Amino acid sequence: MAGAAVMTGFATFKQNEGKLYNWDCLLDEIKCNELERKQILYMRLVAAFTCLSFIFELICIGYDLATFYICCLRDYIIHPLSCLAFLTFSFLMTVVIIYAVVQNHGFGYQTDEEDYGYTYWLIVASTVLAGIDIIVASITVFFAETTVFSFSM
Repeated sequence: MAGAAVMTGFATFKQNEGKLYNWDCLLDEIKCNELERKQILYMRLVAAFTCLSFIFELICIGYDLATFYICCLRDYIIHPLSCLAFLTFSFLMTVVIIYAVVQNHGFGYQTDEEDYGYTYWLIVASTVLAGIDIIVASITVFFAETTVFSFSM
């Protein structure tokens, strides 16, 4: 999850060419160019979901650290880990879908892969890592339950 958080944070807050959205435009519509004014709704959605996913990635990292250090209560507090990873994956997948649909303009226009920008591909990589985190979290919960169960017999 740390790798996904780094990539999402970079894609969210790095402001140069190849960015998903323009923070200046989102904060002050006067600074928007004509294309950004037309796509302000999608930019707000993408910004909201990237920020949500970044926040949930940080929560997941904190939760991982908490479950690592609180060994006595691990069997009680580890269960939300899969849910948090799934929420993070869902937010990132929403960003990928919204951005791809808007970039293709929804009218049969195909955008080349080079037209998306590198921050889009960072978000795609973060989505893949978040998907892997769901699997790892589920396996971790499974082993935590079976290990606790075997010790209690």
